[in-house]
Amino acid sequence: MRRLLRFLASGLLAVCLAPGAWAGDQVIVGGSPDDLSATATEVGQLFGMPENTFGATSFETNLRTYLSTAGTLKNLRVVLDGAPGAGTSYEFRVTLNGVDTSPLVGCTISGTATSCADTSNTVALVGGDYVAVTPIPTGTPTVTDAMWTWVLTSTTSAETILHGNTASTSVSATAARYGPLSGTEGGWEATEGLTEIVAPVAGTLKHLRVFLSGSPGAGKSYAITARINEAAPSGGPTCSIADTASSCTDLTNTASVAAGDRIGVEIVPTGTPTTRQVRGAVLTFATATDGDFLIASTDADALATGATAYTALQAGDAEDNATEGVIQQIGQTMTIKAIYVDLSGAPGAGTSYQFTLFQDEGTTGLRSSHSRRSNAE
Repeated sequence: MRRLLRFLASGLLAVCLAPGAWAGDQVIVGGSPDDLSATATEVGQLFGMPENTFGATSFETNLRTYLSTAGTLKNLRVVLDGAPGAGTSYEFRVTLNGVDTSPLVGCTISGTATSCADTSNTVALVGGDYVAVTPIPTGTPTVTDAMWTWVLTSTTSAETILHGNTASTSVSATAARYGPLSGTEGGWEATEGLTEIVAPVAGTLKHLRVFLSGSPGAGKSYAITARINEAAPSGGPTCSIADTASSCTDLTNTASVAAGDRIGVEIVPTGTPTTRQVRGAVLTFATATDGDFLIASTDADALATGATAYTALQAGDAEDNATEGVIQQIGQTMTIKAIYVDLSGAPGAGTSYQFTLFQDEGTTGLRSSHSRRSNAE
């Protein structure tokens, strides 16, 4: 059974310095195996590969990516699995707090093209802002799925974001639940070990921000706490949403993270509050080396045992697929330095799993073989 798959990426260090790039850039990847609509404007989540990436514009509140720290959004890139077709197109617009960014960050894919990019326009973000992407079809294009990536340049050196939410599924009003910080996972889990992510480098957790779909109700609350190795760290980030409030922040408390530590977030109800969705639970992960960041994926389901399968690089509930092209994601110019994998249990005597990073549907030399619970390369 799989717990999680994590990659350490370094975008803008001396080992791979992209022309015109800044140290502190975090590459964020997203996309969906689901088809775009050929007739309706939709909304998509910019962080990771959610279970249901695209939704009607009325579903926008479930597909937000919140920011824990200030920075600049730039370098939007989009790739389609197939061309829209002659005389048709898909336009992709980034929205900030529910409206188009100004200047507009976006691009259009038309006719026989399958990709587009906006490397000119940027938009400043502050902690608590939220962003999304809006695909707009014109001329009834051929339906296809889409992948995208963007860069967040933090205002403060070495700060990157970790984000999780439950989309349209509510958390329990009577029991603790645990969520991933790598994207969407509906409802979150009763078993903490199924949702944690692994830190491949040392760092500091801080700037917890949580947003619910509504208030808990009078005399009721939800407490949200950052977790390390299935425990609340002393003096670590925590906040409570009570009564008529629908959000909370902790910009004071911090927690040190060592390489190999497992990170997650816990939500605990008190007084049987009104059931709510977690629109966003976001933390800042400050790395020791400016330019290091995580590309993370986790899955609560069992791994395939009899055949090779493929999984997304960044997702809160990354389901395996026998077809690589269905779950591919795109990135930016960067160097992926290490792969860290943690399983919910050992494969068993005489058996193993091998995890290999693929690029453009071809193997790379970055792999990790597992005959025990966890490993790294």
